[in-house]
Amino acid sequence: MEWDQRIHLSPRWTRNLRSRLNLARKSKDVYFAEIADLVSSRSTCLRNQVGAVLVKEGQILSTGYNGAPKGLPHCSEVGCLR
Repeated sequence: MEWDQRIHLSPRWTRNLRSRLNLARKSKDVYFAEIADLVSSRSTCLRNQVGAVLVKEGQILSTGYNGAPKGLPHCSEVGCLR
């Protein structure tokens, strides 16, 4: 049997916890930078993992990361060709 590991907290409870622990809300710049860092983990390049987040008026339009074009072997499979 598998157990659901998620914990569901009400917004009111989390606001109270944040205020009690004195946790500030992250700025949007920090928030988007952390998303770009997470997206970079999908990169297939061995030398440099890069993630990008395209944002317009505070809304994420797209994300992307570097790697070999579709249909070609990835650096992680055959090594860097440089």
